Amino acid sequence: MITLAYDRYDFRRKTQYPNGWHIELYKYADTIDSMDFFSKVRNKFILASNHSELRGNALNRLDGKYVILNGIDVNNYNEEVLFYPIEIYGSHNFFIDETQYKTQDGIEYKTNFVNVVSKEAIDLAKQNKLFFVFNISHESFSDINFLTKFYFEIRSIGLHPYHFIFFVGTSNLIELYPEIEQYGFIFYFEDNLLISSCKKVEDLKICPNNKLGYKTEWLKSNDILKNRNKHFVCPNRNSNKQHRFNLGCFFEAENLWDKLYCSFLQKYDEKVDLIENLNINFKKRLNEAMSSFIKKLPIEMDTENLKEEEKQSFESMRSFKKEIYTDSYIHIVTETNFKRDIFPTEKIINPMVVLQPFILFGAPGYLKYIKSLGFKTFDGFIDESYDSEYDDVKRFEMLCEEIKRLSELSLEEIHNWYISIMIPILEHNRNFALKFAKKSMFLENLKKHI
Repeated sequence: MITLAYDRYDFRRKTQYPNGWHIELYKYADTIDSMDFFSKVRNKFILASNHSELRGNALNRLDGKYVILNGIDVNNYNEEVLFYPIEIYGSHNFFIDETQYKTQDGIEYKTNFVNVVSKEAIDLAKQNKLFFVFNISHESFSDINFLTKFYFEIRSIGLHPYHFIFFVGTSNLIELYPEIEQYGFIFYFEDNLLISSCKKVEDLKICPNNKLGYKTEWLKSNDILKNRNKHFVCPNRNSNKQHRFNLGCFFEAENLWDKLYCSFLQKYDEKVDLIENLNINFKKRLNEAMSSFIKKLPIEMDTENLKEEEKQSFESMRSFKKEIYTDSYIHIVTETNFKRDIFPTEKIINPMVVLQPFILFGAPGYLKYIKSLGFKTFDGFIDESYDSEYDDVKRFEMLCEEIKRLSELSLEEIHNWYISIMIPILEHNRNFALKFAKKSMFLENLKKHI
């Protein structure tokens, strides 16, 4: 049994307050009657934490236990090991920030760890009866600066790094930065974004919907046997990541719009530019196409029925226009990260839901990683050698070259390959995603410390 520890109980809403709040935040939240107190606290204070996946898995799904620390006798505590969850909201760097913030009505507070964690939690950790658990699993995390500063901060109050468990979103963190092992923090990676995305696949199978104004339902194998009119589909919420912006310029330079369904829902951010050190001729062509691509933004393919604010929050895992995916063959996935950090998100599960092969703009080794989990990829028809290229510029160029090669194949050739070879792999990936949805998150690794 996992037992979570919280500093303070929310008597108005009859639940635990999040850990990692300054006492002034708790005092203010105590004055708010409404259930949406979190947004009101957030508007007044900088928040570094909230409730998230860890609490939900330990307490809600498995009927776990919790204790409130200001209600126990710390000096005579001899019960089960406690886990003190800090579920990151916003930037983890707030926990090393020494700034003295002040609200408009003069309330002063700090967000750094020393000022937000309770004395009871610190005393129990020093007795090896409590572990602090940072959940950063929903973000890529390879911040050496944070870990270094945090190390010295916690040592200054007599805590040891082995009192701290980090669940992170970067699967190759130790490979990227082996030097962090010297600090002594405990790191786990659990694929929890993949698992939670696969749970949404499971939900979709049970509950079709029309949240976008289109029927979103489970695709059957015979839904994908017909000939299609487009080579690709490439959904993007925004163009403000460099690899996505450059890909959009490539689509424009090659005039691929008639061969794909595509979305870039947010307008261009002038801080984003072309990738440096691209092949001179290639960069020249992208540069020439840039202004005309920018004029096309935003580009929509299935969100026309949504309000503007809804377009930034809908989940493509739960809602999509079925007809787009049964009229296109190859899914171009643009992951959150293109450089270094392997951070698998729902974006790689999207093509599996709609039974499409994919080409991936992500960190090197990403395909190798998801294959190690049991998913399958498409080497043999799609040239996946880009996955082994650690030079980001070369990898981007290789990906664009492969898209161009595939775009020059006839739709008939792609269709014949698709129905003769691909369907068993596509069905395997979707079925494996359903199995993946049943994996537990966090709990097995926490049990190692009981």
